[in-house]
Amino acid sequence: MQLETPYKTPSAMDTAVEEIATYSPKVFASEGRIGRLRFLVYSMLYQFLLALIFGISAGIISTIDKSSAGEMPIIIGALIGLVVIVSIWVALVPVKRRLHDMDCTAWWAIIYFIPLIQFVFYLVLLFAPGTAVSNRFGPKPDKNSIPIIVFGLIFPLLTVGIGVAAALAIPAYNDYVQRVQL
Repeated sequence: MQLETPYKTPSAMDTAVEEIATYSPKVFASEGRIGRLRFLVYSMLYQFLLALIFGISAGIISTIDKSSAGEMPIIIGALIGLVVIVSIWVALVPVKRRLHDMDCTAWWAIIYFIPLIQFVFYLVLLFAPGTAVSNRFGPKPDKNSIPIIVFGLIFPLLTVGIGVAAALAIPAYNDYVQRVQL
């Protein structure tokens, strides 16, 4: 005869612990959720690519022959319109995915276009934790990989380094130019 003890674990707990579903986010996907560090890395990567697109567009516009004034304004206007559409998409995709991680709809991304509030909103997206389990926008993202962690550390340091270098180099260059002119 076996005695039932109240301290025995229930049989349902003996079988298996429920696994939390996760997925691996893709860099250029527009759906799904991303965490805080991925939001930082993806935003920086998108902004770098956007700067590259702006540079190429400026190069194309500067090489257009200005003497043939017929259809050039239309072509330049269409190119600028295309760049603006791409830049809006670049700004909204990581914000939308981060909002989905926080279990908020993408309509909150409208706040991102209010100039003075944008910085505070970006900080909230960067530091507020997301939902720890699956939510209505999908499963929880996988843990950050080594490249995401490395780029998450490099991008802010690189940005600060470039800013400090510019802050030191510009006054020194202006001083040099003034001494040469004398």
